[in-house]
Amino acid sequence: MSIRNNLEFILIDFEYAGWNPMAMDVACYINETMNDNSYPGDNGIKWYLTNLMTLREQEEFIKTYLKHYFFNYMPSQKKLLEFGNDADVFIAEHLKPF
Repeated sequence: MSIRNNLEFILIDFEYAGWNPMAMDVACYINETMNDNSYPGDNGIKWYLTNLMTLREQEEFIKTYLKHYFFNYMPSQKKLLEFGNDADVFIAEHLKPF
């Protein structure tokens, strides 16, 4: 279907479409790993606590997320001046021990 033929646009999950703190992205992703929004129950959501990421998996996910941000989105001057262009220093400063 072409966009030209589409006369209406519907926004889904608009609450996540704006700017949020980076921690919001991480928290939402981790939360979404344990629920099934298509469950045909009373409220439409079933939680699977066994699917929740372990602390080790969460730590690895967060480190990967921060590293990707550091190398792809952080301004070069900030990387150099504040973190010596070292992603591990950035990650250590932003990741609290589990």
